[in-house]
Amino acid sequence: MVIGREKSRETCSVLKIIKAEYTFDGQRLAFLYVLDEGMENLDVEPLRAALQPQFKAKVEMRLTGPRDAAKIWAGLAPAA
Repeated sequence: MVIGREKSRETCSVLKIIKAEYTFDGQRLAFLYVLDEGMENLDVEPLRAALQPQFKAKVEMRLTGPRDAAKIWAGLAPAA
């Protein structure tokens, strides 16, 4: 998750990674993210392409809504 956040700061600043999860077999790595208010759509392909060589798994980027993000954070403020 730390590597994903560093790369997201380099490529696009409106994206906030809130969770990273591997599948059970380790073949896929999904980064869940939210966008800043007012943003509806963002091309995350450059970020995904930048993350892909660092992991031995297929990287997926999944957009989540603010309610899902709050559920993941469990009502606590997110770590920056």
